[in-house]
Amino acid sequence: MLVNVKTYMRALLKVYISDSGGDMEIIVASDKDVKISPVRQAFQTVFGKATVTGVSVETSAVAAQPVGFAAGVRGAEERINSARNIPTLPKDIPIIAVENFLLEVGEDKWYDLGVILLNDPKRNVNLQTFTQMTPVPSQIVTMAQEATPEDYPLKWSGLSVTVGSLMANSLQVNHNEWHHALTGISRRDIILLAVQSLAGIYKNTINPV
Repeated sequence: MLVNVKTYMRALLKVYISDSGGDMEIIVASDKDVKISPVRQAFQTVFGKATVTGVSVETSAVAAQPVGFAAGVRGAEERINSARNIPTLPKDIPIIAVENFLLEVGEDKWYDLGVILLNDPKRNVNLQTFTQMTPVPSQIVTMAQEATPEDYPLKWSGLSVTVGSLMANSLQVNHNEWHHALTGISRRDIILLAVQSLAGIYKNTINPV
């Protein structure tokens, strides 16, 4: 079977352009696809074209399992700061960070949710939103609390053992699949919905009607 080379190259170029995005360029402060791919999908949905790539970052300023709004936001801010210190990245490029944390709502009622921060120094835009909350059994939180040493240096911000690892073990699934196993909604889809909202707000902020 003969293949028309020109037709093939045009099709290949079309796919490349669609996947690689356009003028909007976003960095995700993570090398995990569960964070990068929903950000890419959300921004390409809202802006039409967007180039979204992830970078590996080091975070050690907050606990492995942040607890509370302040710790979650601090963790996301640290991810952005770490990405800003990468010499190869443009200093004014927009960066997004996703950080999940635990929140106690009422006595012994625990939820997992994520904060999503967008920092765009060029346009002086800083946005923040949160994902939907996923209930976490109180006994899982108790296990994480009991496994955290009293002298854990970052105990002020949370726990040394992540709820995700305990939930994954309890449900016998991968670390990033426990949300889906528990609720039927994947973590990726949870992040996607929140980022799509953030992208819409961002678009209206930088391009007011």
